[in-house]
Amino acid sequence: MKSNGLASRRIACVVLLLAVGLFAACSPAAAPSSDGGSKPGDTSSIKKGGHLKVSSGGQAEGLDPHTQQGGSHHFLFPLFDNLVAYDNDAKPSTALSLAEAWTVKNDTTIEFKIRKGVKFHDGTDLNAETIKWNIDRVLDPKTLAVGRGALTVLDRIEITDPYTIVFHLKEPSAPLLLNLGDKSGYINSRAGVEKWRDDYRRHPVGSGPFMFGEWIQDSHIKMKKNPDYWRKSDTGGALPYLDEITWVILEDPTVMVAALRVGEIDMITLALPGQSVPQFKNNPDFTYIPTKGNSVPDIRLNMDIFPFNNVNLRRAISYSLDREAIVKANYGELGEVVRGPVTPGHAWAYCEQCIQPTKRDLAKAREELAKAGYANGFEWEHVMGSNTSSSRLLGEMIQAQLLDVGIRVKLGYRATISRDFYADLRYASFAGGFTDRADPDGSLFEKYHSKGSFFATRDRANINPKVDDLLNKARLTYDLAERKKLYNDAEKIIADDLYGSIMLAYLGRATALQKYVKGFELGGEGKGRYHGVWLDK
Repeated sequence: MKSNGLASRRIACVVLLLAVGLFAACSPAAAPSSDGGSKPGDTSSIKKGGHLKVSSGGQAEGLDPHTQQGGSHHFLFPLFDNLVAYDNDAKPSTALSLAEAWTVKNDTTIEFKIRKGVKFHDGTDLNAETIKWNIDRVLDPKTLAVGRGALTVLDRIEITDPYTIVFHLKEPSAPLLLNLGDKSGYINSRAGVEKWRDDYRRHPVGSGPFMFGEWIQDSHIKMKKNPDYWRKSDTGGALPYLDEITWVILEDPTVMVAALRVGEIDMITLALPGQSVPQFKNNPDFTYIPTKGNSVPDIRLNMDIFPFNNVNLRRAISYSLDREAIVKANYGELGEVVRGPVTPGHAWAYCEQCIQPTKRDLAKAREELAKAGYANGFEWEHVMGSNTSSSRLLGEMIQAQLLDVGIRVKLGYRATISRDFYADLRYASFAGGFTDRADPDGSLFEKYHSKGSFFATRDRANINPKVDDLLNKARLTYDLAERKKLYNDAEKIIADDLYGSIMLAYLGRATALQKYVKGFELGGEGKGRYHGVWLDK
């Protein structure tokens, strides 16, 4: 029984929710491709070859899809394929996946048929053993895999023939298929990982449309066409169309925008500053593609360390912030004041009336300080991930606003902060940002569950079991209305306790492209796809 052919009404309901209905409203960033909606497989006018120069702003911390914490999806999608991939509407698609078919045999058993003939960039073959090895790598605690929490529902993996693998689950898991379209489901060459070992993060080997070329720190990352890519266009033609992609590292947004305007780069992907939107939004020389508010910039908290191990001090900071001013100055028309961790990008789960935005209230801030025993304020170091003008602006606004109630913020700058923060719990806070995964579970579980990869607390006394329980229950039900209620109940606790983060805004992302760049797709989570990109020049 394949995922589109069902034998019973009960299984039909489960599969329909898993493969179609559950994901129909999940896309945080549905938008037209850069060619105005023409399919990238229509080869009648496509010009093949060419070199795309693109900037996404910041540095990559690494290119191992299992271990890199953040800011890397746009680098990873060209290099890797997923066991289950989803389309631009965030629906799992067999046409895009390394699994050419899957069968949901019952609530806790899923069989995957692995695509034959797929080769990794090093020439090794894809098979069921490779898939199992990758999943086991994610689940191994020593890997420190970002997507591990999404796969802990697995009880065991069974290989029934060289190209068939069966997942036996401990319990039902509504978000599993979509989670396999993210970091937990990227498939690496086992030979590549074993060859490069600790240096694999700088020598990735996938099976995607582009192969790793070179990485010059602070300068660029280069990718070249995979001539043996398994996917074809809609008319059966070879993909990808480009010969090469160079990711130009331009951390200063002003410099990045200027480089696009003068033609030094071909596009800015998902990093266009809000203040620069008017330059491109109605400009006939560029294509402008916005996303919904599916990102949450925040102050990410280590609740094991002062001052964030005290809920009253967290609330004092939150009440001291003028989020409306922060949004206006930092994000322009791409931002709006945050309510809770479920974003407008997850339309089916978002509840505008559930939580009201936290307004600046210095009297309440001082009350919370007094409750905590710090009526005269306190001091801590807040770490910024980069020392750009935009990063400094945000940090200095937070610094100035908190000083009004005697909270003194020392700003630090670290080029690579995520790993140190989450793995080593080295800092009290840093300037975070998290763009939604295709399913809310990929965002909420990872950020707010005690076993989530983006949850920086190890002291059991700081963990709220109610949040864990609600997020666990949301994974068990395939009923959208029930999942929505569970997520909304969880986010009320998270917002009230400033649990794990002090949220600042809902932030949409925007891409700006030279008019001659065609075929770019955002993908179901809005991170960008390059297999169909071509240059009309």
